[in-house]
Amino acid sequence: MAENFAFLASFFPTKPTESMEIVPPETSPTPEPDPELSTCITETTRGLDRNLSGSLPAQAPAASLQPACCQTPLPVSQASHARFLSAAALPFSVDLLIDGRLFWRNVGFGKISDYVPAADGFHTITVRRSDRMRAVLYQNQFPFRGGQKFTFVAVDSPSGGISLVQLPDTGCTCQSCRFGCCRVANMSFPGSSFDIRMANGDTAFSGISFSQASPYKQTAAGSYRFFVTEAASIRPIREMPVILQAFLSGSLMAPRPLLSYSLNVRSGANYTTYLIGNTWTSFPFQALTVED
Repeated sequence: MAENFAFLASFFPTKPTESMEIVPPETSPTPEPDPELSTCITETTRGLDRNLSGSLPAQAPAASLQPACCQTPLPVSQASHARFLSAAALPFSVDLLIDGRLFWRNVGFGKISDYVPAADGFHTITVRRSDRMRAVLYQNQFPFRGGQKFTFVAVDSPSGGISLVQLPDTGCTCQSCRFGCCRVANMSFPGSSFDIRMANGDTAFSGISFSQASPYKQTAAGSYRFFVTEAASIRPIREMPVILQAFLSGSLMAPRPLLSYSLNVRSGANYTTYLIGNTWTSFPFQALTVED
């Protein structure tokens, strides 16, 4: 019997010889699933099941309906994108130039441009009068980082003239399903500081100083009413970490609001509300909300 096994083994070597080539079968590679995208699709389907049936599926716990992150990361672009807002209380319009090339002509107070692409690196930004004088009001170099968005805001300088503030517009990069994000930027006048409150007195954003912007906060999709007040001398005990309509209980009005504005939040979108203007020029104190 052992001789028979030895005879058969001579036809089947234990390892391939040098002339032997093992060719794997031709198969298409199977892409690995994106766990975040799969989670988002699953949770969205469960939400539809709930809306259609009027109750939650037995196998879906309520806590799972709001995953920590429900946004698929986008590929990073090599170009950056920039836009321009004129918030300086100037009695004349201005032009904006990037590296000596005219980007936006005859810009008046409260006007904001669309985003335009710009190469990664440093660029010189010039703000000048639009009239025949073409006097340069401001000029400086700013970094443009590839794959990021920025807003350049012309504001009144504490020392006179104007300054240019560069605000990064990278909002919430990891949003929960059925949530957007919002923030507030104070571009009104030097020395100002504001709190943003809800109708029930809760503080959404506190102590936003001039030329500064609050962090983005996740906000459940829906319509909101915000009230702008002077910053409290003592910081609030509690600042809302996430803005939810469920928090809007009670009927207390924010104390001595200077301004109120409405915001309709769409799921997956980012918003910035710019506070601009003042009370002693022809440009009144106001709120300008745009989508980032």
